[in-house]
Amino acid sequence: MPQASDYGLRAANRLTLPLNRPYHAIRHTQKIRTLSTVPQPEYSLEGVVPAVTQLSEEEQMMKDAAAKFAREQIGPLVRQMDERKETDMGVIKGLFENGFMGIEVEEEYGGPQSTFFITNLIIEEIAKVDPSISVCCDIHNTLIALIFRRYASEELKRKYLPKLVSESVGSFCLSEAGAGTDAFALKTTARKEGDHYILNGSKLWISNASFAGVFIVFANADLDK
Repeated sequence: MPQASDYGLRAANRLTLPLNRPYHAIRHTQKIRTLSTVPQPEYSLEGVVPAVTQLSEEEQMMKDAAAKFAREQIGPLVRQMDERKETDMGVIKGLFENGFMGIEVEEEYGGPQSTFFITNLIIEEIAKVDPSISVCCDIHNTLIALIFRRYASEELKRKYLPKLVSESVGSFCLSEAGAGTDAFALKTTARKEGDHYILNGSKLWISNASFAGVFIVFANADLDK
């Protein structure tokens, strides 16, 4: 029976260029030299989207602001927050004061109506210092605010979007003991009663739950579906 070392030697032999076939090596070397010395045609860069390193003035400003906030306001508190297992509410307040929450919310609802790209720049800079706070900011902007913007009625938009821009953190309530990745396995129910719904169930591992002011709760409104 061949030994494990035999397989290793055979694998190495397959990867080694045969010494008795020098033409093989020369042929490939010539191919490389040809590609590197033959002049290539010139192409116009007109209309080409700039690389992500070429930020607009607004993008660079928000990126720098997020980096400064993370470095000066979050950084000194990271160890303390980890040891106490709680988020410093001064940091959360700072996220709102610096315009890092509800970034894409439209101006008519009190938001700056910025871009998804800027949202990601801000989240990235915060994550360099404290991933936990960046997740809070991420969920608030890319899940909670987005859901209200896309799917809420006009009444709910006017009631909640201004709060998501100025004071209330959003919480995404999906996971349960037997559901989360499989969202169709939700056991929490929403039973309509008159002009409202009665929620019945429980949730686990809910991000931002300990300090959120707005909760989006996922529930099954029709168990037959």
